Amino acid sequence: MLSKKGLHNGTCFRYSIYQVSSTVGEENAHSPPLTTPLYFYITVMPTSTDTSFTSLYAASREFYRMSQKTIVAARYVRNSDPSKKDTEVQQAQADALAEYARKMGYECPDTLLYKDSISALKHPYWEREDLMRLWDDAERGMFDVVLVTEFFRVARTSAEQYAVIEYLKRFKVELISITEKFEETPEGQLMFAIQGFLGSVEAEKIRIRTVRGKQHRASKALTGQGKYPTYGYLWIDGEEYTRERYILNLTVIHIDANGCEWTEVKVIEFCFDACLSGMSLYQIALTLTRLGIPTQRGKEAWDPSTIRRFLTNICYTGEGYNGKYAKEQTKLADGIYPKIISRETFDAVQRQLALNTEMSLRNNHHPKEGLLRGLVYCGLCGHKMQVKHFNKPGGHRHYKVKPPAYYCYQNNGLTDVRSHHTVTIDMANMDLRAWKFAVPYIKDRSAMRRHVEALRKQVKKRDHSQDLEKEIDRLSKSIANLYALAAVADPNDKDGLQAFQNQLISLQNDKRDKERLLNGVTSNEERQEKLLTALDRFEKWGDRIRPYLNDPHYVPSFDDMREAVLVLGVKVIVWPASDEYEDRAKMTLLPPDIARFCDFDFTK
Repeated sequence: MLSKKGLHNGTCFRYSIYQVSSTVGEENAHSPPLTTPLYFYITVMPTSTDTSFTSLYAASREFYRMSQKTIVAARYVRNSDPSKKDTEVQQAQADALAEYARKMGYECPDTLLYKDSISALKHPYWEREDLMRLWDDAERGMFDVVLVTEFFRVARTSAEQYAVIEYLKRFKVELISITEKFEETPEGQLMFAIQGFLGSVEAEKIRIRTVRGKQHRASKALTGQGKYPTYGYLWIDGEEYTRERYILNLTVIHIDANGCEWTEVKVIEFCFDACLSGMSLYQIALTLTRLGIPTQRGKEAWDPSTIRRFLTNICYTGEGYNGKYAKEQTKLADGIYPKIISRETFDAVQRQLALNTEMSLRNNHHPKEGLLRGLVYCGLCGHKMQVKHFNKPGGHRHYKVKPPAYYCYQNNGLTDVRSHHTVTIDMANMDLRAWKFAVPYIKDRSAMRRHVEALRKQVKKRDHSQDLEKEIDRLSKSIANLYALAAVADPNDKDGLQAFQNQLISLQNDKRDKERLLNGVTSNEERQEKLLTALDRFEKWGDRIRPYLNDPHYVPSFDDMREAVLVLGVKVIVWPASDEYEDRAKMTLLPPDIARFCDFDFTK
């Protein structure tokens, strides 16, 4: 019942709402007869003026709307091609999701847009960076629903779709496809499973058709050549395919000081002849740089790894192979790769390269030396400095052997200081300085704890396996129940037995898919646990040795010191010995980064 006092334009009037007992049904109604009135006020404006509320009904609607919770929606978009990231392809998905959110009245901020450009068939869901970021934000309660255009944007297989949906459910977050609707009933769950199965089938069909086409081309023409043609050749189109075969690239790319014209074919011939004459890969690269011959991509300096790639490419003998998409490595027809060198020359070069490898001393014979190995950088070129051990001279009794040093030597044929320099610094002194640099941080327990905590936050400990283990256990019980039913079934009921068999195959396939997924999830979680254990051990190690750091006779082990500089992130930049640089070595702490010691052996 409503009562009104006063009604004047531009003034306030009061409505009183009374709660009245119901006269329908039993006399002892739940509502009390008349209670204290609930007042609220509405301002009545003139007819010509806009007003927010023109009636009690409109005011009531606004009152109840204020008490409703706003649903916050996150958007997840994905495509398989990495080159399509941040393009109109992903933007079209994002716009469709935003339009759906607007129609549904969801709040949809741009900060909750997650985008991945990665194949869902080649990479499991935990390798998708933005999807994992979405998981973390869901755990923080930053949104209520996740919108996708189709469920296969999240995962191609039903097993992975199940894992993602169940994980989001833990935090009361719903995954919504704007084009696919499934009810929360057994029938709806069945249709969702069928959808996931059909998505897997369609993805497999696409893969088969793609591979079939590539296999057909691989048996007749070039495949997988990338952005640039093989050095020494040019592409040419054929009757059936574009870029079907090669022709020799005889374009002059440089004329040296002697007036000699250089083509890519001549460069290849020079590399093979120089190798057989005894030149090393470095010497060949240095010679090409000094001659002024540009690389295929227009760079001035040649790299020894490029020369090795030339010398080990059998296609220069005219023998071309396509083995990536063929069922077995298939030799291409003659003429697809024109011949530049003979097969005898190629075989001789392979023997020479093998001999060079045997004669080189590249193995690390001093694993317990070089505390800063991989952490010392040259101040001139920025490259990591290597540990160099100088050989002992024979027969020179009074010759002083140089101690091991961190060493950077660059000479790629150019004359600027960045391209041509030598920087060395004594290894033992630098290791001692690095340890003394790290000690104050180890002594400061609070600073060390802050550093370790920053590293620990980078290890995203997600329990992916819990839901999968429950589902696998449920499937195992369903399979066992099915066997029990089949054992007492009528052996003459062929249709019933066939239904049992089909259901059993379906459950076993589903269980196998989820077990395969669980294996990948478990290995990832084990790595995360290993990193967390390493951080815990390092923190306990700091607490253990902290009392001994003031003892001048205390000498920690090499492994302990190595772990300390890795976890703390000690970085050293070394400059040449010159008056220009007052302090040759500058030591800093890198920002906390768990990736620095992911491969360090913490089991000792």
